[in-house]
Parts: sequence; C-alpha cells; structure tokens
Amino acid sequence: MNNARTPLFLMANLGAEVSRVYSLFERNDRVNAISASERAYKIISEIMLFPEMIPRAEEIEKVADILDSKVHHGTINVSAADINDYFNVFALRAIGQ
Repeated sequence: MNNARTPLFLMANLGAEVSRVYSLFERNDRVNAISASERAYKIISEIMLFPEMIPRAEEIEKVADILDSKVHHGTINVSAADINDYFNVFALRAIGQ
C-alpha cells in the first residue's frame, strides 16, 4: 500500500478522525472527542496545502464546519451515517491504491 500523504490519503484519515469524534461523543467521552477533533483540524489544514485541493476548498470548509458544530453543539446536524457515507469513498479509493 502507498502511504504517501496525498490528498486522498489525508481525506481517508480525516474520515477516520471525524468518525471517531462522532463515536466518542455518542459514548459521552468529550475529552477524547476533543482530542480527535484537534487531529482532524490538523489534517484539514494539511489537506488545504495541496494546490489541487483549492477547487475543493468549499467542500473541505463544510467538513470543518460540520466538525466544529459537532464539537461545539452548533446548529449543523449531520448524522454519523451520512459522515461515514461521505468518507467511505475516500477510504475505499485509498485502500485500492
């Protein structure tokens, strides 16, 4: 498997962290959920350094908004299933490489 930190690799890892945030909040483990969200924000920052991701900036910012809303009890309500559906594509593509 190619473990280069490509945008695809990072998106797959972002999906794992965001899913972890959701799972930890469901278990009322706020401390670890916050820690996972911080890792997710770092991945988002790294993703946005790739020039090829500039056209997808709005999409990535929406993911950050959803994450922020989940962490800070905001108004954006996206289910864990919807998050997993969105990120599964990236994970499957990364595994296939």
